[in-house]
Amino acid sequence: MSDVGACENKFINLFKLFGFYLLLFTLSGCEPSAEYVANVERAKVTPKYISNRLTETITEKCTSGNKQAFRNMFDEFAHPVGVLSNEESLIYGLSATYSDLTFTLTNSQGNQIITDRLPAVFFVYNVWIALDKLGDDDVVFIANRTKSTTGLYFLAVYTLGGEKLYRNVLGAMELWDVKLQARGFDIVGSCNTQMIRNKENYHNAD
Repeated sequence: MSDVGACENKFINLFKLFGFYLLLFTLSGCEPSAEYVANVERAKVTPKYISNRLTETITEKCTSGNKQAFRNMFDEFAHPVGVLSNEESLIYGLSATYSDLTFTLTNSQGNQIITDRLPAVFFVYNVWIALDKLGDDDVVFIANRTKSTTGLYFLAVYTLGGEKLYRNVLGAMELWDVKLQARGFDIVGSCNTQMIRNKENYHNAD
């Protein structure tokens, strides 16, 4: 090969390499769309819901032992279902789906027990769910997260009778783990714990 041909090949290879790194730089520097930014801001101001059957106490304490365990936080629940697939999932006689941002739980008679549409920013992943008991109630925990650069988390708790007990959008430092307790559950964060408890003398009027 002539010196001219060798130089041409070297130039072509350098051009390809430059194009590759230019593409990486462009993609890494992509800014989120205005619609996505608006969805994030709307999610951040989602009203927290806590049933009047429950109380909330927040303690603030930073400990080195706290670790973020979002994907595994339901592992010690009685029925840790895990991540729902894109298809209908049958769970202990119930049908669970997550489609178009909407979680739906249907009983064996075909009646929808729970329908919850998540904020639009939670489109990246399917929901995580688990079943257990809170006091005398059978309940389902529903969780999801945004992409890591956004850092928002969703958590909701419903009875299997369809009653909403808890629903909130939390920041990345607020939801590291969920731990069941004798009369409720703890939402463990980096430096704070939300202790959600059943009221001792509450009787459901329904």
